[in-house]
Amino acid sequence: MAQMGDGVTAGGLEFRKESWRGAPGFFRVARTAGGQWWIVSPDETPMLWRGVNDLGRGRRDEAYAQMVGARFGGEDLPSFADDVWRRLVGWGFNALGAGATAELHDEGRPHVVTVGFMDGAGPVIRLGGAHLPDVFDRDWPARCRQRAGEVCVGRERDRALLGYLTDEALNWAQAVGEAGRERPSLLQICLSLEPGMAAYHASWEFVLAPYGGELAAMAAAWGVELSGRPAVRQWTQEDRILDTPGYRRDDERFAREFARRYYSETSAAIRERDGNHLILGARFAVSPGAAVWQEATAFTDLLWLPMAERRGVNGVNPATGDAPPMIVDGFSWHRMPAQRDKADPELSELESMLREGRSALTGLLQDPACCGYTWAAWRAGNAWAVPPWPAGLVFDDDRPVLAHVEPLRSINGRAETTRIARG
Repeated sequence: MAQMGDGVTAGGLEFRKESWRGAPGFFRVARTAGGQWWIVSPDETPMLWRGVNDLGRGRRDEAYAQMVGARFGGEDLPSFADDVWRRLVGWGFNALGAGATAELHDEGRPHVVTVGFMDGAGPVIRLGGAHLPDVFDRDWPARCRQRAGEVCVGRERDRALLGYLTDEALNWAQAVGEAGRERPSLLQICLSLEPGMAAYHASWEFVLAPYGGELAAMAAAWGVELSGRPAVRQWTQEDRILDTPGYRRDDERFAREFARRYYSETSAAIRERDGNHLILGARFAVSPGAAVWQEATAFTDLLWLPMAERRGVNGVNPATGDAPPMIVDGFSWHRMPAQRDKADPELSELESMLREGRSALTGLLQDPACCGYTWAAWRAGNAWAVPPWPAGLVFDDDRPVLAHVEPLRSINGRAETTRIARG
């Protein structure tokens, strides 16, 4: 890697020396003098990550899995993985997405690994839609270290590994929208847990502390009448949702504390076992809210961000100079609202959707904070049981979904050159 002025050059691009994240000889991220974030491969080539999620044979009882078995044989044979990778490369992809089965990780194919801290033994919060570990439990840090040891050890020298996702499908149970909550948020949920949960006691201690430990003072600040702690649990059971300005302030503070404990322990456990690879954060079933995203950026090297979050939603604004580097997860235009072009009313719904989709993906790959994307899914299901634009790239009979594949081939093929030209 050459030195140039105050920066460092790789692949003809000059990067700010202070911006590098990751270990030399492995995947890293860095920011150019012009403000673009890039992934830099182990051979020092700047790249944009272009992967596909949920690559694999599927369950044995599914039509696609049966087709794969008949065509490629048993799971110990590499022919299926080789065929999938050949097709991906031909369509302009250069990596695997989240959820790829282990057989696809071989042969140096760029990939990510999910540690799965929620898979370790320990208390789990399951109430009001929440699905989270009890990060206040005294054994949470030790369980993180144990789980990281089980997953990360042995991968330290894998040059094809981009980094680690901490968990899949977490649900932080944050409010939907700025006002008018549709479900209890995290603080109300934790205040409503059974007393055997550490998060129950921690949440009450946390929320009473600013009010001198006085329940009446807290209730007054929230603008509610509260007879005692059991009343909050009763409200939750009755689907009564706390949503006052005073409560929302404390809820945001608590969400930050919860997120800080989650991300600090999971990232420390990974780094203790493997200091060579990037930390990507968690994947969420639904948006966790602004406070969680803001805490996540402090502990992740490269934020794995859902498509809906990338334009300033929930506090992440990649249009600003201080935006964190990110990979946009689960992109697809199959559910994108089709806007009929007023200048060309003869466009079909499919044609209009594809036009909007191509524009959206091209713009995404030119976003200075975006280091790449993953397409939503590999399999599209039965061609006769889905609309003309399913999310996946191949039907159950292995035919490609041409409405996706052809535009993607074109956009993927010029992704890096277009971005470099943009500066």
